[in-house]
Amino acid sequence: MQVIKLIIQSGVIFTVLSFTGCEQKIENPKIPDQKEGYAIEAALTANDNAKAFISKSTSIQQGLKRVNPADVDISLRQDGKQVATLTDSGNGFFTASKQIKAGQTYEVRANGPEGMATGSTTIPAAVGVDTVIFE
Repeated sequence: MQVIKLIIQSGVIFTVLSFTGCEQKIENPKIPDQKEGYAIEAALTANDNAKAFISKSTSIQQGLKRVNPADVDISLRQDGKQVATLTDSGNGFFTASKQIKAGQTYEVRANGPEGMATGSTTIPAAVGVDTVIFE
């Protein structure tokens, strides 16, 4: 009986404290200005063409902005050398006709008025599947 009474008292105290927590209203907090830069999201898949989505990063209040394709050069690089140029395919997407090969390391580079952004990855080899069992 004592245990049940203690649980009920603890629950009541917790509930009261939850509703009487302190609050401070903050209106229009000052968020420091952010320098725009490029954000790259690329899909590099073995035996497929290179694809990338390029946007401008801005402050948290503005979100992402599309880039003007005429203002930015998007390149695909391998071993430090440019192997393809990604061209505008609409709505912030860029593609290249260069077919991606497994086991190779590639870099996507966006260069323009907001600076340069790069991302790189090594494409894994395909995993062989000998047997598939469905149960």
